[in-house]
Amino acid sequence: MAVTLNQNTDCCETTCTSTTVNVAGPAGAAGAAGAAGTSGNNSYTTTHASTGDFTMPAVNSTVTTDVAASAWATIGQVVYVQTAGYFEVTAKPSSTSITLKNLYGTPTNAAAAASIADGQTISPAGLKGDAGDTGSAGTSVPTLAKGSLVTHNGSSNLALAVGSGNTKFLGVDSSAATGLAWETVGYADLSGTLALNTVTTSGQLPIASIANAGGSAGDIAYWNGSAWVKLGKGTAGQLLEQGTSAPQWASSSSAVSMEAMGRVIYTTGGSPSVAYNGTATNCGVLELATHLITINFSSSISSSFPTVSITPHDLNAVGLYVHTISTSLLKVQLPATATTKEFSFSVFA
Repeated sequence: MAVTLNQNTDCCETTCTSTTVNVAGPAGAAGAAGAAGTSGNNSYTTTHASTGDFTMPAVNSTVTTDVAASAWATIGQVVYVQTAGYFEVTAKPSSTSITLKNLYGTPTNAAAAASIADGQTISPAGLKGDAGDTGSAGTSVPTLAKGSLVTHNGSSNLALAVGSGNTKFLGVDSSAATGLAWETVGYADLSGTLALNTVTTSGQLPIASIANAGGSAGDIAYWNGSAWVKLGKGTAGQLLEQGTSAPQWASSSSAVSMEAMGRVIYTTGGSPSVAYNGTATNCGVLELATHLITINFSSSISSSFPTVSITPHDLNAVGLYVHTISTSLLKVQLPATATTKEFSFSVFA
């Protein structure tokens, strides 16, 4: 509403100017909602679906490609093109084309002359950061053959060739250049007690674990020079003997036989009295200078390596021992100070 002030008819002063002042009235009712605004522009685009393919330019060179829209891009803006890399917008020839400058070489961007298919997304991006500090030089790796390992000797890398077919494990060897060496397990490497119940079933070591399978009760294993092999159990009454190159079972009659036996009694200064009841007939001769009793066999002992058992019959006979034994004679060494000597001997072959 309006009110007029200072009417010149209301005062003595005729020069007053009339003034109209608007005084606000009460607020009116809310108006109707306005119409929806138009959609904004996307801040990205894509290369044209059929004409947007291009060839990757060299670094710092440009290429123009068709796009869905270029209005959103700004000259000088850094953008990322899918599968191509990072570019700078240098021109917008039209609303549907854009000129891009290749900023980086490989591997950041695709290689120059690479084909970039159409339909790739283009979106705002940032510049690549400054290069970091140069790292320290790495140690060189020696050329390796199949199965070789790389180890360090304290100052450089060294190659350790694969072990041969006869070596089984890699062990520490301070004398080797690499500090390691391929080894085989020997008896000297084994110590302590082997707890069979920790590595086998029911605390037993099956013959199949150290030799060929199919072992039976009574079988034994022996080392043939390169591996543990099985020797099947023998038959009742057989004895285990050493064959030409391996142990074997043999009949007891062929393994041990009595060849000669006798009893010797002598007095220092006299001839010994020799009584025999073996298969060979013999005589004994005392050699006083060397205190040896020599027993000659009238028939040769059948074995090349006969064994002798000597049994003293009195305390003065202690110290007796076999001096010489062959297929034709036996010499028994006597103590030098005793008087009467008596002993029995047995020869086996």
